[in-house]
Amino acid sequence: MESLPDPAPLSEAPAPAPVPQAEPPAPEPVDPSPKIQLAPPAEPISQ
Repeated sequence: MESLPDPAPLSEAPAPAPVPQAEPPAPEPVDPSPKIQLAPPAEPISQ
């Protein structure tokens, strides 16, 4: 019956899957990037 406990640990593996979802928040820093684009337009070169 020891084989029963083996499958138990496998169920834990799926749990880590949700962890990657935390990574998406990382893209947040991209917001500050757009601010840099505002600077270029300020230059007279656009004229």
